[in-house]
Amino acid sequence: MTRKGGNHAAYLPSFQVHDTFEFSPQYNAYSLIIELVLPIDFIIVQSRIPAKLVEVERNASVVCQQAQSEYNPWSLLASYRCQANVSRIELRVKVDEGTYGPVVVYICPKIHPKTVQIRSYEVKPLSSHTRVHTFDNARPHNTLSFAGSFSLAEAHSWMSLILPGIPSKPPSTDSITVNYQSTSDAPTQLQTTYSKGSISFRSDSVSTIAIIREIISEETTNRQIKVQISCGTWFLRRDHKFLLYELRHNFVKSPCHLNDESIVHCLKSMHPRMTHLLNLERRKLMAAALKELEANSNDISFLSEENRKILENHDQIFQDAEKDSIEDSNISGIYEALLLNRARLNGQNARGKVEALRDLLLNNYSLENVIAFFKSANDETFLRY
Repeated sequence: MTRKGGNHAAYLPSFQVHDTFEFSPQYNAYSLIIELVLPIDFIIVQSRIPAKLVEVERNASVVCQQAQSEYNPWSLLASYRCQANVSRIELRVKVDEGTYGPVVVYICPKIHPKTVQIRSYEVKPLSSHTRVHTFDNARPHNTLSFAGSFSLAEAHSWMSLILPGIPSKPPSTDSITVNYQSTSDAPTQLQTTYSKGSISFRSDSVSTIAIIREIISEETTNRQIKVQISCGTWFLRRDHKFLLYELRHNFVKSPCHLNDESIVHCLKSMHPRMTHLLNLERRKLMAAALKELEANSNDISFLSEENRKILENHDQIFQDAEKDSIEDSNISGIYEALLLNRARLNGQNARGKVEALRDLLLNNYSLENVIAFFKSANDETFLRY
Protein backbone atom coordinates (compact mmCIF):
# COMPACT_ATOMS: atom_id res chain seq x y z
CA MET A 1 0.00 0.00 0.00
CA THR A 2 1.40 3.43 -0.93
CA ARG A 3 0.53 6.83 0.36
CA LYS A 4 -1.43 9.12 -1.92
CA GLY A 5 0.86 11.46 -3.81
CA GLY A 6 4.05 9.87 -2.50
CA ASN A 7 6.56 7.19 -3.30
CA HIS A 8 6.88 5.71 0.19
CA ALA A 9 5.15 2.44 1.04
CA ALA A 10 2.97 2.06 4.13
CA TYR A 11 2.41 -1.40 5.56
CA LEU A 12 -0.75 -2.48 7.30
CA PRO A 13 0.21 -4.78 10.18
CA SER A 14 -1.61 -8.08 10.53
CA PHE A 15 -2.16 -10.23 13.59
CA GLN A 16 -3.74 -13.57 14.34
CA VAL A 17 -6.72 -13.94 16.65
CA HIS A 18 -7.33 -17.15 18.59
CA ASP A 19 -10.92 -17.20 19.81
CA THR A 20 -13.64 -19.51 21.09
CA PHE A 21 -17.33 -18.74 21.52
CA GLU A 22 -19.25 -21.42 23.39
CA PHE A 23 -22.22 -21.63 25.72
CA SER A 24 -21.15 -22.37 29.29
CA PRO A 25 -23.71 -24.28 31.39
CA GLN A 26 -21.75 -23.35 34.51
CA TYR A 27 -22.43 -19.63 34.03
CA ASN A 28 -25.58 -20.02 31.90
CA ALA A 29 -23.99 -17.63 29.42
CA TYR A 30 -21.84 -17.58 26.31
CA SER A 31 -18.12 -17.51 27.04
CA LEU A 32 -15.99 -15.63 24.52
CA ILE A 33 -12.22 -16.08 24.92
CA ILE A 34 -9.91 -13.93 22.78
CA GLU A 35 -6.16 -14.44 22.78
CA LEU A 36 -3.47 -12.63 20.79
CA VAL A 37 0.29 -12.90 20.56
CA LEU A 38 0.37 -9.11 20.98
CA PRO A 39 -0.96 -7.17 23.98
CA ILE A 40 -4.60 -6.15 23.60
CA ASP A 41 -5.34 -2.43 23.60
CA PHE A 42 -9.14 -2.46 23.58
CA ILE A 43 -12.15 -4.52 22.52
CA ILE A 44 -15.58 -3.21 21.51
CA VAL A 45 -18.67 -5.43 21.71
CA GLN A 46 -21.94 -4.54 20.00
CA SER A 47 -25.17 -6.32 19.18
CA ARG A 48 -28.78 -5.54 18.37
CA ILE A 49 -30.06 -8.48 20.41
CA PRO A 50 -30.96 -7.86 24.08
CA ALA A 51 -27.91 -9.30 25.82
CA LYS A 52 -26.17 -8.72 29.12
CA LEU A 53 -22.45 -8.76 29.83
CA VAL A 54 -21.48 -10.74 32.93
CA GLU A 55 -18.49 -9.65 34.97
CA VAL A 56 -15.43 -11.89 34.89
CA GLU A 57 -13.32 -11.52 38.02
CA ARG A 58 -9.90 -12.26 36.56
CA ASN A 59 -10.20 -9.80 33.67
CA ALA A 60 -7.58 -7.03 33.88
CA SER A 61 -9.61 -4.46 31.97
CA VAL A 62 -11.81 -1.42 32.44
CA VAL A 63 -15.35 -1.96 31.16
CA CYS A 64 -17.55 0.85 29.90
CA GLN A 65 -21.13 0.11 28.82
CA GLN A 66 -23.36 2.47 26.88
CA ALA A 67 -27.10 2.27 27.46
CA GLN A 68 -29.41 2.14 24.46
CA SER A 69 -30.85 5.53 23.57
CA GLU A 70 -31.91 7.66 20.62
CA TYR A 71 -28.20 8.21 19.92
CA ASN A 72 -27.23 4.57 20.42
CA PRO A 73 -29.37 2.03 18.52
CA TRP A 74 -27.44 -0.97 19.87
CA SER A 75 -29.00 -3.04 22.65
CA LEU A 76 -25.49 -4.05 23.69
CA LEU A 77 -22.56 -1.66 23.31
CA ALA A 78 -19.49 -1.90 25.54
CA SER A 79 -15.74 -1.39 25.46
CA TYR A 80 -12.98 -3.24 27.29
CA ARG A 81 -9.75 -1.29 27.69
CA CYS A 82 -7.05 -3.70 28.78
CA GLN A 83 -4.18 -3.02 31.13
CA ALA A 84 -0.54 -3.39 30.10
CA ASN A 85 0.66 -6.73 28.70
CA VAL A 86 -2.80 -8.34 28.65
CA SER A 87 -2.98 -10.70 25.67
CA ARG A 88 -5.93 -12.86 26.77
CA ILE A 89 -9.41 -11.79 27.80
CA GLU A 90 -12.67 -13.57 28.56
CA LEU A 91 -16.13 -12.08 28.03
CA ARG A 92 -19.43 -13.60 29.11
CA VAL A 93 -22.65 -12.75 27.30
CA LYS A 94 -25.99 -13.77 28.81
CA VAL A 95 -29.13 -13.95 26.66
CA ASP A 96 -32.65 -15.21 27.22
CA GLU A 97 -33.77 -18.41 25.55
CA GLY A 98 -35.29 -17.57 22.17
CA THR A 99 -33.00 -14.60 21.56
CA TYR A 100 -30.74 -15.00 18.55
CA GLY A 101 -28.52 -12.99 16.25
CA PRO A 102 -24.91 -11.87 15.81
CA VAL A 103 -22.60 -10.40 18.44
CA VAL A 104 -19.93 -8.28 16.71
CA VAL A 105 -16.54 -7.75 18.34
CA TYR A 106 -13.81 -5.28 17.31
CA ILE A 107 -10.32 -6.34 18.45
CA CYS A 108 -7.48 -3.81 18.53
CA PRO A 109 -3.96 -4.75 19.73
CA LYS A 110 -1.27 -2.34 20.89
CA ILE A 111 0.42 -1.79 17.53
CA HIS A 112 0.97 1.15 15.21
CA PRO A 113 -0.67 2.09 13.00
CA LYS A 114 -3.89 1.10 14.76
CA THR A 115 -5.49 -1.96 13.18
CA VAL A 116 -8.77 -3.62 14.10
CA GLN A 117 -10.08 -7.08 13.28
CA ILE A 118 -13.84 -7.61 13.26
CA ARG A 119 -15.30 -10.92 14.40
CA SER A 120 -18.94 -11.95 14.41
CA TYR A 121 -20.34 -14.67 16.69
CA GLU A 122 -23.78 -16.20 16.26
CA VAL A 123 -26.13 -16.66 19.23
CA LYS A 124 -28.53 -19.60 18.77
CA PRO A 125 -32.22 -19.37 19.79
CA LEU A 126 -31.94 -22.52 21.94
CA SER A 127 -28.41 -21.80 23.12
CA SER A 128 -28.78 -23.49 26.52
CA HIS A 129 -29.53 -26.88 24.92
CA THR A 130 -26.76 -29.45 24.74
CA ARG A 131 -26.83 -32.66 22.73
CA VAL A 132 -27.44 -35.92 24.61
CA HIS A 133 -27.94 -39.57 23.68
CA THR A 134 -31.08 -40.32 25.70
CA PHE A 135 -34.67 -39.09 25.76
CA ASP A 136 -37.12 -39.65 28.62
CA ASN A 137 -40.40 -40.75 27.05
CA ALA A 138 -42.11 -40.87 30.44
CA ARG A 139 -42.30 -37.08 30.67
CA PRO A 140 -45.40 -35.24 29.40
CA HIS A 141 -44.60 -33.81 25.98
CA ASN A 142 -45.86 -31.22 23.54
CA THR A 143 -45.51 -31.99 19.84
CA LEU A 144 -44.95 -29.82 16.80
CA SER A 145 -44.72 -31.03 13.19
CA PHE A 146 -44.04 -29.44 9.81
CA ALA A 147 -44.81 -31.10 6.49
CA GLY A 148 -44.19 -29.59 3.08
CA SER A 149 -42.11 -29.39 -0.06
CA PHE A 150 -38.70 -28.91 1.56
CA SER A 151 -35.57 -31.01 1.25
CA LEU A 152 -33.55 -32.77 3.93
CA ALA A 153 -30.79 -30.20 3.47
CA GLU A 154 -33.25 -27.35 4.12
CA ALA A 155 -34.58 -29.06 7.25
CA HIS A 156 -30.99 -29.57 8.41
CA SER A 157 -30.21 -25.89 7.85
CA TRP A 158 -33.17 -24.93 10.06
CA MET A 159 -31.82 -27.19 12.80
CA SER A 160 -28.42 -25.54 12.46
CA LEU A 161 -30.08 -22.13 12.80
CA ILE A 162 -31.94 -23.09 15.98
CA LEU A 163 -29.69 -25.49 17.89
CA PRO A 164 -25.98 -25.62 18.73
CA GLY A 165 -23.77 -28.55 17.81
CA ILE A 166 -25.38 -29.25 14.43
CA PRO A 167 -22.80 -30.13 11.72
CA SER A 168 -22.69 -28.05 8.57
CA LYS A 169 -23.80 -30.95 6.35
CA PRO A 170 -26.52 -33.52 7.08
CA PRO A 171 -25.60 -37.20 7.48
CA SER A 172 -26.13 -39.48 4.49
CA THR A 173 -29.33 -41.04 5.88
CA ASP A 174 -33.00 -40.68 5.00
CA SER A 175 -34.08 -39.71 8.53
CA ILE A 176 -32.23 -38.02 11.39
CA THR A 177 -33.13 -37.98 15.10
CA VAL A 178 -31.29 -35.86 17.67
CA ASN A 179 -31.90 -35.35 21.40
CA TYR A 180 -31.14 -32.27 23.48
CA GLN A 181 -31.19 -31.39 27.16
CA SER A 182 -31.53 -27.85 28.46
CA THR A 183 -28.87 -26.76 30.95
CA SER A 184 -30.85 -23.75 32.17
CA ASP A 185 -32.80 -23.45 35.42
CA ALA A 186 -35.59 -25.40 33.69
CA PRO A 187 -33.97 -28.78 32.83
CA THR A 188 -36.26 -29.70 29.93
CA GLN A 189 -35.55 -31.91 26.92
CA LEU A 190 -36.12 -31.82 23.18
CA GLN A 191 -36.21 -34.47 20.47
CA THR A 192 -36.36 -33.69 16.78
CA THR A 193 -36.76 -36.08 13.85
CA TYR A 194 -36.49 -34.78 10.31
CA SER A 195 -36.36 -36.09 6.77
CA LYS A 196 -37.31 -34.87 3.31
CA GLY A 197 -40.64 -33.03 3.57
CA SER A 198 -41.15 -33.74 7.28
CA ILE A 199 -39.84 -32.46 10.59
CA SER A 200 -41.23 -33.08 14.07
CA PHE A 201 -40.37 -31.93 17.59
CA ARG A 202 -41.19 -33.26 21.04
CA SER A 203 -40.46 -31.30 24.20
CA ASP A 204 -41.74 -31.01 27.75
CA SER A 205 -41.29 -27.22 27.44
CA VAL A 206 -44.02 -25.12 25.84
CA SER A 207 -41.52 -22.27 25.46
CA THR A 208 -39.19 -24.44 23.38
CA ILE A 209 -42.06 -25.43 21.08
CA ALA A 210 -43.12 -21.78 20.68
CA ILE A 211 -39.58 -20.65 19.81
CA ILE A 212 -39.13 -23.39 17.20
CA ARG A 213 -42.51 -22.74 15.64
CA GLU A 214 -41.87 -19.02 15.22
CA ILE A 215 -38.41 -19.43 13.68
CA ILE A 216 -39.27 -22.21 11.21
CA SER A 217 -42.50 -20.46 10.19
CA GLU A 218 -40.51 -17.32 9.42
CA GLU A 219 -37.89 -19.28 7.48
CA THR A 220 -40.48 -21.07 5.35
CA THR A 221 -42.24 -17.77 4.70
CA ASN A 222 -39.03 -16.08 3.58
CA ARG A 223 -38.27 -18.97 1.21
CA GLN A 224 -41.86 -19.20 -0.07
CA ILE A 225 -42.18 -22.84 1.03
CA LYS A 226 -45.70 -24.13 1.65
CA VAL A 227 -45.91 -26.05 4.91
CA GLN A 228 -48.58 -27.63 7.05
CA ILE A 229 -48.16 -27.18 10.80
CA SER A 230 -49.65 -29.53 13.36
CA CYS A 231 -49.34 -28.85 17.06
CA GLY A 232 -50.75 -31.45 19.42
CA THR A 233 -54.13 -32.55 18.08
CA TRP A 234 -54.79 -29.44 16.00
CA PHE A 235 -53.82 -29.03 12.38
CA LEU A 236 -53.04 -25.60 10.96
CA ARG A 237 -52.67 -24.55 7.35
CA ARG A 238 -52.40 -20.88 6.51
CA ASP A 239 -51.19 -18.35 4.05
CA HIS A 240 -47.54 -17.65 4.87
CA LYS A 241 -47.77 -13.89 5.19
CA PHE A 242 -50.78 -14.07 7.48
CA LEU A 243 -49.15 -16.75 9.61
CA LEU A 244 -45.98 -14.70 9.98
CA TYR A 245 -48.05 -11.64 10.91
CA GLU A 246 -49.81 -13.64 13.61
CA LEU A 247 -46.58 -15.01 15.03
CA ARG A 248 -44.86 -11.64 15.15
CA HIS A 249 -47.83 -10.08 16.90
CA ASN A 250 -48.35 -12.93 19.38
CA PHE A 251 -51.73 -13.57 17.76
CA VAL A 252 -52.98 -16.99 16.72
CA LYS A 253 -56.71 -17.35 16.09
CA SER A 254 -56.87 -21.15 15.92
CA PRO A 255 -56.11 -22.65 19.33
CA CYS A 256 -53.26 -25.10 19.65
CA HIS A 257 -54.02 -27.70 22.30
CA LEU A 258 -50.94 -28.50 24.33
CA ASN A 259 -50.25 -30.98 27.07
CA ASP A 260 -51.18 -29.15 30.29
CA GLU A 261 -49.33 -31.77 32.31
CA SER A 262 -46.09 -30.48 30.79
CA ILE A 263 -46.71 -27.10 32.45
CA VAL A 264 -46.97 -28.70 35.89
CA HIS A 265 -43.92 -30.82 35.09
CA CYS A 266 -41.85 -27.72 34.24
CA LEU A 267 -43.00 -25.91 37.38
CA LYS A 268 -42.01 -28.90 39.50
CA SER A 269 -38.61 -29.18 37.81
CA MET A 270 -37.86 -25.50 38.57
CA HIS A 271 -39.10 -25.70 42.16
CA PRO A 272 -35.81 -26.84 43.81
CA ARG A 273 -33.85 -24.11 42.05
CA MET A 274 -36.40 -21.42 42.90
CA THR A 275 -36.51 -22.53 46.53
CA HIS A 276 -32.71 -22.38 46.74
CA LEU A 277 -32.57 -18.84 45.33
CA LEU A 278 -35.33 -17.58 47.62
CA ASN A 279 -33.60 -19.09 50.65
CA LEU A 280 -30.37 -17.33 49.67
CA GLU A 281 -32.22 -14.03 49.42
CA ARG A 282 -33.95 -14.53 52.78
CA ARG A 283 -30.66 -15.42 54.49
CA LYS A 284 -29.07 -12.32 52.98
CA LEU A 285 -31.83 -10.07 54.33
CA MET A 286 -31.66 -11.76 57.72
CA ALA A 287 -27.87 -11.41 57.85
CA ALA A 288 -28.11 -7.70 57.03
CA ALA A 289 -30.73 -7.15 59.75
CA LEU A 290 -28.69 -9.04 62.35
CA LYS A 291 -25.55 -7.11 61.42
CA GLU A 292 -27.40 -3.84 61.95
CA LEU A 293 -28.73 -5.13 65.27
CA GLU A 294 -25.21 -6.04 66.37
CA ALA A 295 -23.93 -2.57 65.47
CA ASN A 296 -26.66 -0.84 67.52
CA SER A 297 -26.86 -3.15 70.52
CA ASN A 298 -24.40 -3.96 73.28
CA ASP A 299 -26.02 -7.29 74.10
CA ILE A 300 -27.04 -9.88 71.50
CA SER A 301 -26.96 -12.88 73.81
CA PHE A 302 -30.70 -13.31 73.33
CA LEU A 303 -30.23 -14.45 69.72
CA SER A 304 -31.07 -18.03 68.91
CA GLU A 305 -28.37 -20.45 67.82
CA GLU A 306 -29.59 -20.31 64.22
CA ASN A 307 -29.47 -16.51 64.12
CA ARG A 308 -26.01 -16.48 65.68
CA LYS A 309 -24.73 -18.73 62.91
CA ILE A 310 -26.27 -16.45 60.30
CA LEU A 311 -24.55 -13.47 61.91
CA GLU A 312 -21.21 -15.27 62.07
CA ASN A 313 -21.47 -16.23 58.39
CA HIS A 314 -22.61 -12.76 57.30
CA ASP A 315 -19.82 -12.19 54.77
CA GLN A 316 -20.08 -15.66 53.24
CA ILE A 317 -23.87 -15.37 52.93
CA PHE A 318 -23.52 -12.08 51.04
CA GLN A 319 -20.89 -13.56 48.74
CA ASP A 320 -23.11 -16.56 47.95
CA ALA A 321 -26.11 -14.30 47.31
CA GLU A 322 -24.13 -12.06 44.96
CA LYS A 323 -22.85 -15.02 42.95
CA ASP A 324 -26.26 -16.68 42.63
CA SER A 325 -29.24 -14.33 42.78
CA ILE A 326 -32.74 -14.43 41.31
CA GLU A 327 -31.96 -11.43 39.11
CA ASP A 328 -28.77 -12.90 37.63
CA SER A 329 -30.24 -16.36 37.09
CA ASN A 330 -33.27 -14.95 35.22
CA ILE A 331 -35.42 -17.77 36.54
CA SER A 332 -38.30 -15.31 36.79
CA GLY A 333 -37.99 -14.77 33.05
CA ILE A 334 -38.38 -18.52 32.47
CA TYR A 335 -41.64 -18.52 34.45
CA GLU A 336 -42.88 -15.50 32.49
CA ALA A 337 -41.93 -17.05 29.15
CA LEU A 338 -43.78 -20.23 30.10
CA LEU A 339 -46.91 -18.23 30.92
CA LEU A 340 -46.80 -16.08 27.77
CA ASN A 341 -45.88 -18.86 25.34
CA ARG A 342 -48.55 -21.22 26.64
CA ALA A 343 -51.13 -18.46 26.26
CA ARG A 344 -49.93 -17.50 22.78
CA LEU A 345 -50.10 -21.06 21.45
CA ASN A 346 -53.60 -21.40 22.92
CA GLY A 347 -54.80 -18.19 21.25
CA GLN A 348 -54.68 -16.15 24.46
CA ASN A 349 -52.93 -13.07 25.75
CA ALA A 350 -51.49 -13.33 29.26
CA ARG A 351 -49.45 -10.12 29.38
CA GLY A 352 -51.84 -8.71 31.95
CA LYS A 353 -50.90 -11.53 34.34
CA VAL A 354 -47.12 -10.99 34.27
CA GLU A 355 -46.98 -8.49 37.15
CA ALA A 356 -49.10 -10.76 39.33
CA LEU A 357 -46.77 -13.66 38.54
CA ARG A 358 -43.69 -11.62 39.48
CA ASP A 359 -45.28 -10.62 42.78
CA LEU A 360 -46.17 -14.23 43.51
CA LEU A 361 -42.64 -15.48 42.80
CA LEU A 362 -40.95 -12.88 44.99
CA ASN A 363 -43.41 -12.51 47.86
CA ASN A 364 -45.65 -15.55 48.13
CA TYR A 365 -43.93 -18.40 46.34
CA SER A 366 -44.79 -22.03 46.87
CA LEU A 367 -45.14 -24.84 44.37
CA GLU A 368 -48.85 -25.13 45.12
CA ASN A 369 -49.41 -21.39 44.64
CA VAL A 370 -47.60 -21.18 41.31
CA ILE A 371 -49.39 -24.27 39.93
CA ALA A 372 -52.74 -22.77 40.96
CA PHE A 373 -51.76 -19.46 39.34
CA PHE A 374 -50.95 -21.09 35.99
CA LYS A 375 -54.17 -23.11 36.10
CA SER A 376 -56.33 -20.06 36.81
CA ALA A 377 -54.56 -18.06 34.09
CA ASN A 378 -55.35 -20.80 31.58
CA ASP A 379 -59.00 -21.08 32.66
CA GLU A 380 -59.83 -17.37 32.49
CA THR A 381 -61.79 -16.89 29.29
CA PHE A 382 -61.23 -13.12 29.17
CA LEU A 383 -57.63 -13.80 28.20
CA ARG A 384 -58.74 -15.08 24.81
CA TYR A 385 -58.60 -12.81 21.80
